Amino acid sequence: MESKIHSVEHSCFEIRQLILDLTARYPFLSKRCIGRSVSGRDITALTLGGGNDTVLFVGGDDPAYRVSTLILLKFVEELCHDIRHGRELCGLNVRKALFGRKLIFVPQLNPDGAEIAYRGKPGCSYMVGNIEKLCGGKFENWRSNLRGVEIAKNFPYRFSERQAELRKKGYISPAPFGFPGARALSEPETAALFKLCHEEEIRHLICLSSGGNFVTYSGDPVTPKHSEKMAEIIGAVASYEVCPPFAKADTEICDWFTYEFSAPALCIKSGKENIPQVKDLYQLYLRLREALTLSAVF
Repeated sequence: MESKIHSVEHSCFEIRQLILDLTARYPFLSKRCIGRSVSGRDITALTLGGGNDTVLFVGGDDPAYRVSTLILLKFVEELCHDIRHGRELCGLNVRKALFGRKLIFVPQLNPDGAEIAYRGKPGCSYMVGNIEKLCGGKFENWRSNLRGVEIAKNFPYRFSERQAELRKKGYISPAPFGFPGARALSEPETAALFKLCHEEEIRHLICLSSGGNFVTYSGDPVTPKHSEKMAEIIGAVASYEVCPPFAKADTEICDWFTYEFSAPALCIKSGKENIPQVKDLYQLYLRLREALTLSAVF
């Protein structure tokens, strides 16, 4: 298969073109807008399959880890190719393995943030003055949305408690990272994923993040059945460490999902010392390919 997804930076427009190309090449892959960002950009969900057993994959909430968007799109591309041709992926007949299963992918939850981190001033829209002041001109360090709210921290799980903790650390107003917002679900990006999760009956959530080369699972108030075993399998095939629920940090999306739905939510974190970049796409994808495939069929 000749992939059309390469290890080069992409603007939001170019990501949209990649998605349009995928749906044109594979008519059984559907797309829909689940919401719009602060600046009005579409937040797109791709759906593969039509069963009632649904798995959700989320990437691109952290603009510094933009490569997660390309990892998910590359995975979608390979899945679709192998389904069309009846081929195996990582030893599995994908067409048979996914029978009765629906996969939903949200590859770029924070398109505005990605545009800021990649393009700098041209990506800041009408907020360019505020954003440049907040980040001191270091746009590549931007990890929030257009309004300076870190998306993962804007979910309602223990929001007041975490907000108070962050205030003590100085995160009291919009910032390149760390500010959770004035209230939970204040941001359209957060609200879009919140709404999607309530509309679909999701079996489990897989979130791609950066910072650690480990996989962790959420467990509050209790650990959902099979969560630990799923994490152990993913960790084994990706050669990642497995961390228990309370020996981790910055997995707010997964924590909220498990708390809200009592269902497994796993966060796959890559990059032990540095945040992986787009140039690392092929290396990262090869390492995560089998883990993502197993995550789809658990």
